[in-house]
Amino acid sequence: MKKSLFLFTLVGFLAVQAYATPTNDRKTKAPKNTWEQQLAKYIHYPDVLRQTKRGGIVMIQFRVNADNELCQVEVFSQNEQLNTGLIQQLTGKKVMIAANPGELYTVRLRFQPE
Repeated sequence: MKKSLFLFTLVGFLAVQAYATPTNDRKTKAPKNTWEQQLAKYIHYPDVLRQTKRGGIVMIQFRVNADNELCQVEVFSQNEQLNTGLIQQLTGKKVMIAANPGELYTVRLRFQPE
């Protein structure tokens, strides 16, 4: 009798668990900061684009040194003035994102007319 009662209770417990719907009360946290947001803080709308009132997308590659500063910055666009200006604006700037020193990062930034 005890075995039957135990098995009946076990089967009932497992059946209830099988049909239970788990709830997730935790809300996923949004990332505190992205690379795009960090770099956008240091960059102003380029004068080269301001003259033409055009927007554009540029690709930026960089590494972060042990002091969390941007180094080895490269900008990929068809405009050399834009490339040079962005490199000057970004090189040596501190970032607040945990980064692996020496790792190569690639970020796409979009510029829109002001």
